Amino acid sequence: MFWAGFGHNIRTDLVTMIGNPESARGRVLARPVVETFDRYHRDFIRLGDIFMLDNASVYTARITPTFLRNLQQEIPFTVMDWPPHLPNVNPIENIWKLLKQGVYVKHPELQIALDTKETRLFIIRVARGVWNDLQVDIPNHLSDTMPHRVDGLIEAGAGTPWTKLLLCPCEMICRTVAPASP
Repeated sequence: MFWAGFGHNIRTDLVTMIGNPESARGRVLARPVVETFDRYHRDFIRLGDIFMLDNASVYTARITPTFLRNLQQEIPFTVMDWPPHLPNVNPIENIWKLLKQGVYVKHPELQIALDTKETRLFIIRVARGVWNDLQVDIPNHLSDTMPHRVDGLIEAGAGTPWTKLLLCPCEMICRTVAPASP
């Protein structure tokens, strides 16, 4: 699993998150995620930013919201809960898709490669290269198009409770993240 963060004209490194073989299905546990937040967010999050999380178990584990509340005491920012399974709306899901496509464009043989330690290490190297080559206008565009994507979501599911909840926060994200007008 990888973790990364981005905003307008800024992004973190692409961080490899190693699963815990002791956990169910070898998943990444919340503690390493919180340690990653701690390492990157003090320099990445700015006053007034909005931080988006989906409902993945690593974000809902008690340690994660506790850490974020403590960080909010140092740097006032908003944590926005995000409904799960909205890949067309959550900008990081679009980035993950582009990252995966970039890895396979550079090395199509990885689509059928055996799952070995060497293959995983190679994928990590390739993915970091693709992440570093990602043009800055792509994450900026994803931020700029939030109102359009949210409007489409509301049109497709108008009247559902979660679409009503999304309307205001997404507008705030776009106003907060979009660059100031000249």
